[in-house]
Order: sequence, then structure tokens, then C-alpha cells
Amino acid sequence: MTEKLWELYREEARKQLTLRKMHEEGKSHPYDVIERVTQDGIVKGVLDSLEVIEGKDVFMKAYEINCELNGINLETGFGFWETVNKPPKKDGWYLVTLNGEIAGEEKDFVGMCGFENGKWDEDDCVIAWMPLPEPARREEC
Repeated sequence: MTEKLWELYREEARKQLTLRKMHEEGKSHPYDVIERVTQDGIVKGVLDSLEVIEGKDVFMKAYEINCELNGINLETGFGFWETVNKPPKKDGWYLVTLNGEIAGEEKDFVGMCGFENGKWDEDDCVIAWMPLPEPARREEC
């Protein structure tokens, strides 16, 4: 039974994420707020049901599912954003997923790319991006 509830949670959380992204991108109608609030309630209701059945440990699993849906790696805390929906706000260098065709590869790969004046150096090949992590700090001798 809980397996079906987790499937339902994943499906409803995906819908919730889609509605939020549409709102952030300005693609939603003012009346869509009702749908977003309703979807938030559905997700919370499913999670509350799981908590009654499984206990408090459900929140970590829900967090893992939400990270997965948002493209965030739990080990590194990093995730990629699609370029179409959310380009960087500042010029600079970014960690990107590049279309493998740029290098004659079948699979996409990770690399670095510059972003300047609203365009990528490899504009047609950047699939997703994320900011570079802060450099490691080292102690002075």
C-alpha cells in the first residue's frame, strides 16, 4: 500500500513543481493560484497519510524525491537548471551539460561554458547549467 502512495506522492509533487515553474516564468493565469494551492494540499495530504503509516522517516524520503524532481544531486547539493527556463542572471563561467553532438559524442557531457550578454559561447549546445562551486579554502601557513 505504501508503495502506491509513494508513486502518488511522486506524481503529485511533479505536478506541483510544474505549476510552480509556470508561475515563476509568468506563464500562469491569476486564477491558477487556486490550482497551485489545491496541488500543495494534495501533496501535503499524501505525505501526511504516509507519515501516519510509516512514521516520521517519510520526510527524508520526500526530500530525496523532491531533490530528484528538481535535478539536485543529494551527494553534492548541486543541480542543473534548464537553459530555456532560467538563464543565468550574471555574465561569467558556468558548469554546463553540453549536447554530445558538439564533440561528436552520442551522449551529453558536462563541461564549462561562458555566458555573456544573454548568450552562451556554445549557444546551440548548452542544455542545462549551474553555478560553479566556491573554491576550497586553505589555511595559510
